[in-house]
This record gives sequence, C-alpha cells and structure tokens, in this order.
Amino acid sequence: MINNTAIASFEGPRRGYVFPMEYVDEGMISQGQRRTLTNLIYTYIQGESEQEARIRELDDLSYSEAENCILDFSFARWK
Repeated sequence: MINNTAIASFEGPRRGYVFPMEYVDEGMISQGQRRTLTNLIYTYIQGESEQEARIRELDDLSYSEAENCILDFSFARWK
C-alpha cells in the first residue's frame, strides 16, 4: 500500500500561473450582475433621476467593475 500524497499549493509540486491583466479578456457586465445592481440601486438610492442615471452607467461597466460595485453596496461604501 502506498500512502504518498502530494499537497498542491503555490510552494508545492503544482504551481499556479497568474496571467497578466492585459492578456485576460474581462468582458462586460453579466446579466446577473446587471439584475443585482439594478435591484440594489432601486433599494438604496433615493430619487428617481439619480436611480436612472446610475442604471444608465451600468452599460459601461466591465465584469470586475460590476463586482466592485456590488461589494460597495454590500459594505455600504457608496460613492
């Protein structure tokens, strides 16, 4: 019976490779992110004109920017 095991970690036998950001195709905001942000905007932003302005800004967000916005709402770090 063989009981040898390999532990995968950054220092272990299998090393991960982190791609530079210029090579990662980030993509635009997903439909799920758009739906979540729209609900958060209607819940936490006062004033119809401010809500509509924030919703119009969603079209220009990347995937990671949308994630950061969702986190901002989650931690109440509004801009």
